[in-house]
Amino acid sequence: MSNIIKHRRGDTFTLACTAYLDDAEETPRPLADVTIRSQVRHASDGTRYDLTVQVVDAAAGTYLITAPAVDTEEWRVGPWNCDIEYEEGGVVNSTETFVVQVEKDVTHDD
Repeated sequence: MSNIIKHRRGDTFTLACTAYLDDAEETPRPLADVTIRSQVRHASDGTRYDLTVQVVDAAAGTYLITAPAVDTEEWRVGPWNCDIEYEEGGVVNSTETFVVQVEKDVTHDD
């Protein structure tokens, strides 16, 4: 996963992900008994938005992280920190933090 993901404010946010059992990213992690959460927080003041997680194929470890355009309209331009949290059997592990760089949209209602 890249450390910086660019996103245009007011667009639907979609991030396709695959969970892996190891750092080599060779064996997908089955998601049948895994709870996944993700949030973005503005780097300067901690404003938070919860993202929606939808498992696409539990056996293949694939899922989508999304936010509707109506929510991202509220995201301020600039860096937002994000990570993905996995919980299984009471054990919680998170990915490295990455940045969602929100850019100003040109076409929008005034």
